[in-house]
Amino acid sequence: SAIDQVDVGRDFSKTTGGRYRKLGPFSGEQFRQEWLVPKMKSAIETGERFRVRIDTVSRSYQPSFLDEAFAGLVRDEGFSKPDVQRLLVIVSDEPRFQKYKALAESYINSVN
Repeated sequence: SAIDQVDVGRDFSKTTGGRYRKLGPFSGEQFRQEWLVPKMKSAIETGERFRVRIDTVSRSYQPSFLDEAFAGLVRDEGFSKPDVQRLLVIVSDEPRFQKYKALAESYINSVN
C-alpha cells in the first residue's frame, strides 16, 4: 500500500500562519490538531509511517508554526518522541525547504 501523505500546500494552506489558532488562520496548532494528530493515531494503530510534504507552500514557514505543529505532537498531544520520530517523515524535494525540514525535526528532537 502507498504510504499515507499530508501535503501542507495542497491539504492545508498555501500560506501558513503562526503558532496558535487565536493568532489567525492556518496556525501550527490547527495543522497539528486537524492533520497530524489523526495521521499519528492511524500510524500507531497500523505501524505504518506517513509523510508530511512541506515544500508546496508558497513562501516559507514561521519557526513557531513548525514548533507548534511538530514538537506539539509530543509536548501537547502526548505522543511519545520515539513514535513521532519513527512514524512521521517530513519530506521536501525543494532545496530551499530543507532548512524547514531540519528545523521541524530539531524541534521534535529537543522536546523533553
